[in-house]
Amino acid sequence: MKKLTKKEVEIMKIFWASEHPLAASDILKLDESMNINTIRASIQSLLKADYIEVAGIEHRGNVLARTYTAKIKIEEYIISNFAGINNKISKKSLVAQFIKNEEDEEIINELEQELKHRKEILAKKRDN
Repeated sequence: MKKLTKKEVEIMKIFWASEHPLAASDILKLDESMNINTIRASIQSLLKADYIEVAGIEHRGNVLARTYTAKIKIEEYIISNFAGINNKISKKSLVAQFIKNEEDEEIINELEQELKHRKEILAKKRDN
C-alpha cells in the first residue's frame, strides 16, 4: 500500500468521516485551509493508488462534478502503515494490547465472534 503524504491523509480522513460521496469542492468547504489545486492533485494521486474511487457525477451549480468515496477502510490503512513502521512487533502482541486496554464487554464479545469466524475460515482452507 502506497505511503500517503500529510495532505493525502487529511483528505482521506475527510472521506472516511463522510457518509456520502464527496467532490473536490465539498472537501474545500469542509476544510477551507486547503487549496483546491492541492485537493485535486491529491484526489488524482489517491485514485491512482486505489485509495478512492469515482462514485458518480453530480450537478454542482452550473457544472458537473465527479464525486468520490474511500475504497479502503481506515482500519486497513492503519494496519498497513503499522506493519511498515515496525516489523519487530508481532500481530499477536498488538492485538493482545488492544484487548488488554478494552473495557467494553460488548466489544470483547464481538472480537471473540470475529476470532471464531476466522478460525472456521482457516479450518475450511486447511481441510480443502
